[in-house]
Amino acid sequence: MPTSLILIKSDGFYRIPLFEEFNARAVFTTREKDPDFHKMGISGSKLVQPAQVHEDSVFCACKAGAAGEVDALITNYRHLPLAIRTADCLPVFLFDTSHRAIAMIHAGWKGVRKNIILKTIKQMKIKFSTVPSDLIAALGPAIRPCCYEVGDEFRWYFGGFVLPRGNKLYFDIVSAAVNELLGAGVKNGHICDSAICTSCRNDEFFSFRREGLMAGRSLSVMEIL
Repeated sequence: MPTSLILIKSDGFYRIPLFEEFNARAVFTTREKDPDFHKMGISGSKLVQPAQVHEDSVFCACKAGAAGEVDALITNYRHLPLAIRTADCLPVFLFDTSHRAIAMIHAGWKGVRKNIILKTIKQMKIKFSTVPSDLIAALGPAIRPCCYEVGDEFRWYFGGFVLPRGNKLYFDIVSAAVNELLGAGVKNGHICDSAICTSCRNDEFFSFRREGLMAGRSLSVMEIL
């Protein structure tokens, strides 16, 4: 089981202190205010953002701007913040403590089914010589099995991560992501979870399941300082 992720709430966002001892910053926003990058301590003008398409492609960023149709970003450049948008999907923050490289992953069920986390770690190995046991992972706010009702086809996709309750099925996307992290070689003690359900806490976070096409998006950002 992942350990509890310590969070510090500020003005419209949460800070993840876990990475600060390594001179990196990670935050995710709430629905309460538009992102104020200055207050978050993030270089907003240098933001790298993908056009997320629920696939398994990974982009290695070396400059600010759009990253194309990908769902995961990696870099070892300082002051180059990586950002993804979510509204029930799982944001995964990765930090390589030895080579000072980072990743931001948009892990929806389609991406997790296609092993996007494992593929991102493989790209970090190729680009930065990352050793998975050196990685620290943080899992942000996402819809949890208390609320994530799915169809019977998910039993074929995810097996034991689909939980029956009454006559309905619920998907545990966080446990599926943790399983993928462990399978990639990340240490169990290096995985921390926010334990925030975006559907249960829809007053604070956007939830596509609750709001449909009108749902906004929370921003998850990580930067090497």
